[in-house]
Amino acid sequence: MGMWRVAACGLMLALFGGCELVVDFDRSRIPEGGMDAGEDAGTGEVDAGDDEMDAGEDMDAAMEDAGEDMDAAMEDAGEDMDAAVDDAGMDDAGSEDAGPEDAGPEDAGEDAGPECTMASECDDSVDCTVDACTDGACVNTPDDAMCDDSDECTADMCDMTTGCANVPICGVDVSAGSIMLDDLTTIVVIPEVEAAVAGFIVIHEDDAGSPGGTTIGHAPVAAGVNTDVSVDLVRRVADGEVLHAMLHVDSTTEGTVGTYDGPGTDPPATLDGMIVNEFFTATVPAGTPDLEVTLEPISTMHYEFVSSRPSTFTAPSGFDPEWTLLRGFRYRVVNDALPFDHPFELVSDNADGGPMDDTEQLSQDPMTAGALEGDMSIDWDESDDRDVLFTVSPAFEVIDVYRCASHTGPMRGDIVYADF
Repeated sequence: MGMWRVAACGLMLALFGGCELVVDFDRSRIPEGGMDAGEDAGTGEVDAGDDEMDAGEDMDAAMEDAGEDMDAAMEDAGEDMDAAVDDAGMDDAGSEDAGPEDAGPEDAGEDAGPECTMASECDDSVDCTVDACTDGACVNTPDDAMCDDSDECTADMCDMTTGCANVPICGVDVSAGSIMLDDLTTIVVIPEVEAAVAGFIVIHEDDAGSPGGTTIGHAPVAAGVNTDVSVDLVRRVADGEVLHAMLHVDSTTEGTVGTYDGPGTDPPATLDGMIVNEFFTATVPAGTPDLEVTLEPISTMHYEFVSSRPSTFTAPSGFDPEWTLLRGFRYRVVNDALPFDHPFELVSDNADGGPMDDTEQLSQDPMTAGALEGDMSIDWDESDDRDVLFTVSPAFEVIDVYRCASHTGPMRGDIVYADF
């Protein structure tokens, strides 16, 4: 019982700050001395014992009441503490109150002040950007003009991260250095030409591995990428010949715009100080013609030359005109009519000026075998339905008239020869 009281008192001390034990007794009952006191002492011990028992019982009852009160107080205190914790969690220091609305980056940004006050504070270390401070914020604007390298063959651009870039925009693609001329020996097709501005692709002769001063053809090119650029030449190209395809700029201050006025007026384009030029070797298959003409029948009365290729060699004009053939050249004649209606023939007139005693030398008519059709130097070819091919060799020069095999009188013209 004593230990329980001590524990109870300790608990009361912890909770309420103190505990006081009061024992009330009657001092008049203590003997003042002598035998009377001794005798009375015995009796007093009994009385005291009774009183002590009464006091113990009273204390036990008081402690039980105190324990019950303390349990109730502890229960009330726990409930109050739980309520306080709940209130604190919701109102005072909870995670919801401590969120971004109270101390987030937006508040910090609004309180940070302006990013800059002058342009010098906005230097991004990129040479081609214009650095400015606008409304307290840095603005870095790329300016391509600051990257100008004075080279017409580069596109000058400013990159926000890496700075200036001068991208080549001029070039000539010559199919790895070999170009096939299997249509005509007088036309070369350059696969691709890229130009910064309008100009010309010019074919130069070779001079000991470098472009020579003599040019044999040119064609216009637009700014940008040009594909399959056909260049008409002023002469035939031999198999294995080395040529140069050079990009020239069309001058806007001298000469005639749109017309190639020569390298002195329309100069070569340069990239990084070097002329934009590629050399190539021409491959010319055997039997490839040099020139092409197209004939068109006018009813049953005339032949008319309607076109020729390349444009650098002109065809005769008018009805049944005199036709000059170049010695040593190989020709393709395109009969722009049904061959069975107007078969093309080459004959010897025998000097009488009429068809009656003509000698058929070469004929597109399947019913006629010309006298020279087997000559190897002429190499007559009528395998195509509309086209015929022949070479103007010395043996060929007995021919002096072209005509229609079906209309020999009205559809005929004279042939003459010239050296190239």
